[in-house]
Amino acid sequence: MDQKQAERWGKTRARGRNKYLLTYGILAWGIIPSILTSVLEFVNNGGQISPMYVAMRFFVFATVGFFVTNALWQSREQKFHQFAARK
Repeated sequence: MDQKQAERWGKTRARGRNKYLLTYGILAWGIIPSILTSVLEFVNNGGQISPMYVAMRFFVFATVGFFVTNALWQSREQKFHQFAARK
């Protein structure tokens, strides 16, 4: 991590872990892929869409996104602390 990255991460971490997980994990990894795959289902099935599959997609994508984003948070925190210790 360099100085510029540390400054950006400092701003991000100041907003808080929960907001980060919600914004990048649940919303970005949950809603966007769910919408895209639901649109593909709608197009490929002649205008039919299953609400159950939409709900399942959102749950799966949001759960995976939460865990991936949590791992990213932990990794960036570790790099941030290592950078801060060197300074």
